[in-house]
Amino acid sequence: MAKTSTTTVPPAAAKADAQSAAAANTASAPTGNSDHTIKWNDEALRSSYANVVNVVGGREEISLLFGQSRNWKPEETEVIVDLNHKMVLSPLSAKRLAFLLANTVRAYEQAYGALDIGFKESAPKA
Repeated sequence: MAKTSTTTVPPAAAKADAQSAAAANTASAPTGNSDHTIKWNDEALRSSYANVVNVVGGREEISLLFGQSRNWKPEETEVIVDLNHKMVLSPLSAKRLAFLLANTVRAYEQAYGALDIGFKESAPKA
């Protein structure tokens, strides 16, 4: 049996997602003027592992490319990545994802310490 979880979000953030999710029968009707309730159905959910991610985009869409590096020796100069998944997002959904990821990583670093990603970070510009 599938598990479901419920999230309440403001209507501006939920409008597009709720409209497309309604077609899949995963979003409930609005609960009022200020909130929508979204029921997350994980019946068809699949998990996979990626240790490499890249982002490409244009005016209409932003694509996230996920894969696995085959390199395990530090002295190798050519990196081979097997791409496994491509997730295509609207720019609005990508911006919401960036916000959620930033908050999640910030909470992780507060709990477990800073992560060194190997280069100087700069704050994302909205």
